[in-house]
Amino acid sequence: MEIKSPTWRLADRCPACDQGTLVLRVCPGCSLLLVICEDEGAVFRDPRNLQEVFDYPNGEFCPSCGEVSLDRFAVATDTQIRNWGLQAGEYV
Repeated sequence: MEIKSPTWRLADRCPACDQGTLVLRVCPGCSLLLVICEDEGAVFRDPRNLQEVFDYPNGEFCPSCGEVSLDRFAVATDTQIRNWGLQAGEYV
């Protein structure tokens, strides 16, 4: 039996496409939390400000440490999400 960590998502819909699921990912290098739309691919740097889509200045690398590509961002854990200030009910 393989046990996987849950993929946490914001309770809100994606404002970029008005339908997408917003997954929470974390940089394994510096622990930056990003919100990524599973449908459209839009990236939001601030889970509390979904009006601002983040454009990567250096391609698809972490905007904080610049060392980790977006595709290597890990699924955020409940603890990491709470450390960024989100409360139960804001994510599912």
